[in-house]
Amino acid sequence: MENKVRRFQIVLFLTIAFFIGFLVFIISVSTETKKLETTTQTGKLHFIIDISTLDQTLALAEKENNPPYDIELEGELQLYTINLCSEYGVNPEVVFAVMYAESNFNNKAKNGDCVGIMQIKKSHLSWLKKEIGTNDLKDVFQNIEAGIYILSNHFNKYGDYHKALVCYNYGETNAKNIIASNYSKKVMAYAENLGMEV
Repeated sequence: MENKVRRFQIVLFLTIAFFIGFLVFIISVSTETKKLETTTQTGKLHFIIDISTLDQTLALAEKENNPPYDIELEGELQLYTINLCSEYGVNPEVVFAVMYAESNFNNKAKNGDCVGIMQIKKSHLSWLKKEIGTNDLKDVFQNIEAGIYILSNHFNKYGDYHKALVCYNYGETNAKNIIASNYSKKVMAYAENLGMEV
């Protein structure tokens, strides 16, 4: 148990340090630009984050030990998720919305072959182990990274969150002719409620 707590503390510290360093770097690179824009290979917009607002939100969250978003997820896991979203180029509001739709932020959720907060199929474990080193889908940190990795692959391929979410939900083969679904609409509506700029 102490190892898990220690690991959690290390991950939290590194996440906060990385994110603060990243924000300082972005702000120092361009004092004129107040927004961070990330684009796909096709040139479509990933997401826009108002750096000054995000910086203030994270500073306040750290100072007052409050999570950045008002959702049923621990602040440390929120920061961990935001850091991974930055690394993989995925909008954090969309990822939090997927967590809500898939498991209601419950890492112990199970549905058939799917487990964890992001409801990752157990059958994907060997592939995820090769790709990003995942070896335990019940571990909340690995489950979150696996979900973000899968979602980022779909988004980078299609350049559209609705299509990426349909692939995430149905599997890419089953989603061939589907552009949007009730699932993708629900997730995107929740992401917008969290503050995603469209």
